[in-house]
Amino acid sequence: MTDDPRELSIPDPPAAAGRGGVIDEDLYCLTCGYNLRGLSGDPVRCPECGESNDLGTVRIPAPMIGLALHNLETAPTMSVVGSIMMCGGALAIISGFLARQPCPAAFALIGCGGGMALLAWALDATRRACQEHPAWRRIVLDFHLITFLCAGVPVVLGCIAAAARLPLAVVPIPALISLVWGLRMYPPAVQRRHQLQRDTAVRVAAETLRRRFHRPRRT
Repeated sequence: MTDDPRELSIPDPPAAAGRGGVIDEDLYCLTCGYNLRGLSGDPVRCPECGESNDLGTVRIPAPMIGLALHNLETAPTMSVVGSIMMCGGALAIISGFLARQPCPAAFALIGCGGGMALLAWALDATRRACQEHPAWRRIVLDFHLITFLCAGVPVVLGCIAAAARLPLAVVPIPALISLVWGLRMYPPAVQRRHQLQRDTAVRVAAETLRRRFHRPRRT
């Protein structure tokens, strides 16, 4: 299955909204991208922006929007995993050659290459999921920076202390400061990602509707 929302087929809209007229699926406001699940009416009024949405119209791009939003949830996380694999593999390669153990270094090279491939795929998936919205770079950077502050800094401090033969008691305080800093960055990062998801929902909906209702007539 492709992860490009522009390549999905568009299903015909169903006739009913759900039990009791309540929307029981993920449908998105075509103006602001708000999820209309749990609301009722046809047209349904968006509580976020106040615009009315015809159910038959908002259902048209819903599968494509849902896939794009899912990719924006998972692809940045996978980019962090790829970066960790790549950095861990690089450190293992250096350590293996310094210890004159080429066999472990060879396995680490495979892990490093896999991490690079995963990182490249995740960055491309993130970019395509939001239709190349410029904010995707900031979202990926947020994920990487928070992960580094919460997990990477304590590991680096521990390695430095061990290499310099310093007491490990010097590690907890700066590591705790880094952890708190990373946790404080998390809520605004989530808000930025949610805003990108909302913008993406509107962009995917607009593009889908444009292609559906402006198809050239066959002669």
